[in-house]
Amino acid sequence: MRYTKIVIPALTAVCLALAALPVQADSVQADCVMHKKGEKAKQGTGPCTFSQRQGFIDIELKNGKVFSLKPGKKGGHYKDQEGQTVVRMEETASSVKFKWEHANIVVHWRD
Repeated sequence: MRYTKIVIPALTAVCLALAALPVQADSVQADCVMHKKGEKAKQGTGPCTFSQRQGFIDIELKNGKVFSLKPGKKGGHYKDQEGQTVVRMEETASSVKFKWEHANIVVHWRD
């Protein structure tokens, strides 16, 4: 009986302490290609960082521009930091494409 009075509060304290730790995002170095709608030239190509945590996505281009996507109401749909709709398209084992009304970004995973 005395053992239970000690162990249960101790386990509860440990669980609460672990729950308070900050959550780390899954980040990976990648190569990104950005195309603006109607333009043949690539607007940005090069290294980028792709981060994903709990459905939220950040894509940081080499020029420092960051696209922060939050989950929308439908699967594969997001809103960026400006409120524009973004759709996750054409996902393969080595890349994923995100499409805006005016542009798209293809993220290629590095080996």
